[in-house]
Amino acid sequence: MALFDSKDATDDAASALRATGHSVEVLEGEDGRRRLEPEGDEEGFFASLKSAFEAALGDEDRILDKVDRELALDGSFVVVESSEEDAADIAGILKEHGGHYLWHFDKWTYVSLGGGAER
Repeated sequence: MALFDSKDATDDAASALRATGHSVEVLEGEDGRRRLEPEGDEEGFFASLKSAFEAALGDEDRILDKVDRELALDGSFVVVESSEEDAADIAGILKEHGGHYLWHFDKWTYVSLGGGAER
């Protein structure tokens, strides 16, 4: 996953990733912030994100707070489904298009793939 500062950069990264066959989810603005909130039985995007964050050994609040702050500042949050083997290639595409605060979440681990610019 990665954060982006502009809609154009987000769209370019999402298009490049989709062109290589990756499944991409884009969260933007208030709608994106609402998607971070659990609803009902916590299915779908939030459930998978929460599972990934729980694997982050307690960093869930810190990471979700960062994502929420960026979305509130009109940033975009891009989530890409990947295997560990694809993570480096995906990170390269995300960085090439201006992605920062990159993370790869696996079932039991999480790895920063590059910090980039911080607000």
